[in-house]
Formats: sequence, C-alpha cells, structure tokens
Amino acid sequence: MNVVAITGASGMIGRHLVEALSPSAGQVRVLLLPNEPVPSCCEEAVVYRGDVRRPEDLSAFIDGADTVFHLAALVGKDANSLAEARAVNVVGTRNLVELAKVHGTRSFVLLSTCCVYGLHGLEDEILDENGPHVPLDRPYDRSKTEAEELVTSEDPTQLPWSVLQVPVVLGGAHTVDKPNLLALIRMTRFGFIPYTFGDRTWANYVYAGDVAAALACLGAHPLSAGEVFIFNETVSLNDLFAWIARELNVVVSRVPVPSFALRLAAHAHRRLAVLANRRRFSSEKIRSVLGYSPRVGLEEGLRLTISHYRRTGLIT
Repeated sequence: MNVVAITGASGMIGRHLVEALSPSAGQVRVLLLPNEPVPSCCEEAVVYRGDVRRPEDLSAFIDGADTVFHLAALVGKDANSLAEARAVNVVGTRNLVELAKVHGTRSFVLLSTCCVYGLHGLEDEILDENGPHVPLDRPYDRSKTEAEELVTSEDPTQLPWSVLQVPVVLGGAHTVDKPNLLALIRMTRFGFIPYTFGDRTWANYVYAGDVAAALACLGAHPLSAGEVFIFNETVSLNDLFAWIARELNVVVSRVPVPSFALRLAAHAHRRLAVLANRRRFSSEKIRSVLGYSPRVGLEEGLRLTISHYRRTGLIT
C-alpha cells in the first residue's frame, strides 16, 4: 500500500490500525474532526480536518489515496437516536463511497459489526457471512447494517470494496469502557461467578490489534474485493470468567447455574442475553480465503485490556 486514508483513526481500533500501517504505507492520512486532538499515534501521519457528513471536507482527503479504511462511526451510547446514527454511519459512508469512486480508489475497506446478525442468540448455532441480517432495533445496530448494505450493493469492479465484521472488541492499551466486559470483571471481583452447566454458553470477542491486522490484510489482498469477512474468537463463558479471575488474581466461588435458567432470564431481561448466549460466529472464510489468523489472540488481548483498566483506574 502506498497512500492510505483512515477515518476514525482516533478511535480504539483506528489507533491500532495507524500503528499497524505506519511502517509499511508510503503515506498514512487520518481524518479528524476540526477540534479533535491529534493522538500520539497519529503524529507522523498527514492530518486532515473534516466531518464524514460533509462531502466537501472529504475530497482532498481521498484524492490520491490507494486504500480507504472507513472506521468512523457513532457507536453505542453516542448513537442516541436513529437519525443521528444514520447521519454519520449511513450518510457518511455514502459520501466516502461516492468520492472513492470519483477519485479511483483501488480498495475501500469498511469496518462493520456482527451486530448485523444480532450479537447474541439463545439457540445453539454458528453463523457465517451468509447469515440473515436481523439487527436489534437500536440506532447503532440498524445504522451499521444499512451502511454495510450500502457498500455491498456497489459493483466491486467499479469500487473494489471489502467488509470486515467483528463482535465485541478489546482494545488493550487503546481500550475504552466496555460495559459488558466491565460488568463481568466486577462480578468476578465480587468473588462469585456463575458456572453454567447443561448447554454451553459462549462469549464472542476479538483483540483490536488483531482487528487492525485483519483490516490491513483486506486492504492489501486481491481476493478480498467484493467480499465480506467475519473475524471472531469464541471462548466459553466459564473459561472467560476463569481468565478474568486469573488476571485479577482473585479467588472466586463458582455458583452453578443451569443454562436453561439463564435463557429464561434472558427472555425476560434482554441485558442478560450476554450470559445466556449460545451464538458463535465463524472465521473460516477469512482463514481459508485470505490466510489470516490472529497474531496476538483473545486471551492475551484480555490480559492487555485488564492491565490497561488497572493503569487508568477503571478497576483497582
């Protein structure tokens, strides 16, 4: 890759991507909001100021870029309404796609989410890229699904696009507050954790450094054009709690909980779906087609993330 342009470079995954691409790209461009501080990882990059909602801010940023990595999005609690989420996640994506076609971008890589399928499920299933899009009725989930479908509707011979779908991402040194993970950490620190028996329950996570490497792979690999790829690592919920307890260096008591009881609770309270989840996502396609496998891995990514939480005071 010669000239790469990255939106969302100041975000958790974006910072990892800048670090991953800087040694090999001829030039790294980053798009930051007008008053946004320049992260330390972007100090050697060429900084452009603008907003993805304004196409007039984007033309110079994209002009001459061989590869565009589109990571910018309203995420989670920042996506307060569907209208706000669509303005950034859908309209912003459309602006970049149209300009990338005008400027002859050779590769357009969209970071998407497994939320397009529904992140959690109570049935034992493994979903791949052919799964139906059934996002939850939340601004982020719906708008990201629309953005992905906008990109995949493009002719890849006119705009060589590719899409990477990921579940919950752990950021390591660039991590942010992940409510679900912090809830599991707090449960573990309390000294009592559920130990499910019966049907196995699963957690789907990935480490942000590995996501960045996967994005770079999509941007450079000729077989990625016109394709959607899932990157996910799955661990049983029981093992995840054990990893967390080990990293926190705490002794815990395991409370046996039948999996059917968790499913009943999840039907009544959607927030409990994370504990009753039986859905897994397959990464077979990105392994077999692109030869990609994570370099760091989920277990080490969890260790790095908990270490960062400690340093920043999110956990003590």
